[in-house]
Amino acid sequence: RHTPPKNSEAQEEAKYNTTAGSKQHTRTGSKSPYGVDMTDNKDDYAEQKLNPDEYVNRMTVYVVQARNLPKYDVGPNAKSDPYVKVRIGKSKNEFRTGTIRRELNPVWNDSFVEERQGLFSEVDDVTFEVFDHDKLSKDDFMGQCIVKTDKSPSVHYSTAVQWVPLVDKKNEPVKGQNGKPAAIQIKFKYTVNAEDMNIRYYTHVMEFTVKRGKNIRNKEWIGKSDPYVKMEWGAQSYETRYLNNTTEPVWNESAFIFVHEKYHSKYQLKLCVMDKDINADDQLGTGYVAASEVFDKCKDNQTFSLDVNLRAIPVSLDRGLLDFQKNEQFKAWGDLEVQVKLKTKDDVDKEFYEALVKTFDKNNDGVIDKNEVTEMFAELKIPKNVDEFFSKFDENNDMKLDENEVISMLQDSDFQGSELATQLMAIYLRGDLGGDYGKHLMAGFSHKHSSTSKVIKIKDRETGLLVQEFVPSYVWYSLKLIYDVKLNRAMIQSKVAHKILYQMSKKRGTSMDAPKSSSEIAGFIKQHNLDTRSLYKKPEQFKTFNDFFARGMKVEEYRPLAYPDDEAVVVSPADCRMMCWESILDSTKFWIKGSKFTLENLCGPNTKVDVKKYNGGSFVIARLAPQDYHRWHYPIGGKVINVEKIDGALYTVNPIAINKPVDVYTQNKRAIVEIECGGKTGNCIMFVIAATMVGSYRLHRSDAEDPTKNDPIPLQVGDTIKRGDVAGEFRFGGSTILLLFEPNKVKFDDDIIRNVEQQIETLMQVRDRIGRVQ
Repeated sequence: RHTPPKNSEAQEEAKYNTTAGSKQHTRTGSKSPYGVDMTDNKDDYAEQKLNPDEYVNRMTVYVVQARNLPKYDVGPNAKSDPYVKVRIGKSKNEFRTGTIRRELNPVWNDSFVEERQGLFSEVDDVTFEVFDHDKLSKDDFMGQCIVKTDKSPSVHYSTAVQWVPLVDKKNEPVKGQNGKPAAIQIKFKYTVNAEDMNIRYYTHVMEFTVKRGKNIRNKEWIGKSDPYVKMEWGAQSYETRYLNNTTEPVWNESAFIFVHEKYHSKYQLKLCVMDKDINADDQLGTGYVAASEVFDKCKDNQTFSLDVNLRAIPVSLDRGLLDFQKNEQFKAWGDLEVQVKLKTKDDVDKEFYEALVKTFDKNNDGVIDKNEVTEMFAELKIPKNVDEFFSKFDENNDMKLDENEVISMLQDSDFQGSELATQLMAIYLRGDLGGDYGKHLMAGFSHKHSSTSKVIKIKDRETGLLVQEFVPSYVWYSLKLIYDVKLNRAMIQSKVAHKILYQMSKKRGTSMDAPKSSSEIAGFIKQHNLDTRSLYKKPEQFKTFNDFFARGMKVEEYRPLAYPDDEAVVVSPADCRMMCWESILDSTKFWIKGSKFTLENLCGPNTKVDVKKYNGGSFVIARLAPQDYHRWHYPIGGKVINVEKIDGALYTVNPIAINKPVDVYTQNKRAIVEIECGGKTGNCIMFVIAATMVGSYRLHRSDAEDPTKNDPIPLQVGDTIKRGDVAGEFRFGGSTILLLFEPNKVKFDDDIIRNVEQQIETLMQVRDRIGRVQ
């Protein structure tokens, strides 16, 4: 396992890389199983090469799509219902994609993972078999391919996305109904040490205790409330037990959180007192504790006690960007007495293992063996598989946990948020708790993404708070139009919905360009609590609502460029809710569910883009909500070599739609701006996606010399653009910017990646750092 960087330069580089485990780099000086050179430069990485047999290897196999498959169904308009079986090596286990009905060019966008120690050396190849599903008889074999794998990768890397021809049982080429060779598109990703992907460094363990409530508001008509406390730290949540019929509850329950003094300095810990109810639980007040105050007051092992003021804070304002505690407009609803302690990592490393041995080492041999772990799980009532636990943390496979292995376990992100971590930390810091380990501990869980809720959870990068975003009424209408009509969905989505959404957006856009629309500006500012000090003009100087909506901002003052002297740093293109993936193929696993989402379809059939160059590349979704600053900026500098405008539908870009089988990105009206960046960066594409209520956009090269008087300068092919300069603007509504880089060129910051793994968008500000060119 790796140790944290020691020098200040490395620490600054790792500012957002809170996992800081083995970094993924382009594999150099080698060829893929297809004979394609994976890199151009042998100096692209400086990582110590690893012996894969010593680690838990992870192989990810991507099955993207197929083309020119033969027709097997009967009838003049019949096609096939293809699916793929995948077998990794000689394993008896088979993976299987979904079945795509009536299609000879199916898109699966599926991926499969195999993981175990020494996997790479055991596997010679991966077999792909394509079948036609048949309800009445045996499925028809359509073709196969066997692809050799890399048996000894010494660093993490991904192969290029490749089209591989299909052959029949006689090894003859398979041809489709059109006479062209049938082929399947695949990709491999090799992770040498899968365990290091979970490392999350910390500086302290925070013991947070909810003591009692004072003057808690009572919402019951008869009797009193049944209050409990919900605590949120980023995506982690903890809850106390609920107490019956009281306004003066006493909990004395604790949670233990792994925190980092530098990376979490601006975080806010959120506390909600809730009333347990048969129906939806009522909120009895919300309060916040600033992490900076905790780090300041808990120095030298000091205990910090405080009363957290609870207020009736509207959920729509829950952004962690205001000082709610001092804002008198929100009515006070009582107080919550809490206590906070910090234990440094150095102390934990020295003392935790000793406490563990003292409690669970029954045979007094100074280590924790497998039988003792089994007894520990039973005593703590932990529903975890002991064999899986040992396979992950027993690094030398001696069926014992020594001190170094336990210290490594403390840095594992899965362990840190687990019930096991909470109970073991309580034993370490508080003793044996009289044998009742759960009595004074909060129950913990992680937030999960929901594709049906009208409220979307987004993590604010700066404060760590989970911000709640409500779906606007016009977006909800468009969602119901797409999904709730009982007619044939293909017809609804392609014709009726398209026409209605277009007319709705056009009508709304025209009204927002009318002078009388300026009367809506003041209400919009108040509704979304916008800070107008950042604008070039005063609100009353805007002639129409659309002029205000596409407003300019004093970005140098309010959105300063991250790392202004380092052109290798990639910045956020917008104030947005962001998701990003190492590969565009990974975005289809849990997020993008469009049945036809491929890079070819995103670029369109008549594109000038060399699609092969970007296949499997790093991918960003930057979603703008109506209240956001609706100009976007260049994430990287370079020369614009291609601009394409594609007409299309105006479906909503809301996550609820993206998580459904509607091809939003590949069917919506959009623009392609391709940038030649040069050097290690390669090229980048910005996709400008229009959406419901956003039928128009403008492309810019940069701001005018005097932005208070003049509009931005229009973009032309051949223009040289600068990182962080304004690149365009949307008219009224929500909209999206997609970024696509060439494969293995950009490493995104780990805090954003962690949120993506939990299917949570990250609330970003334009021109903030999101990653770096490798």
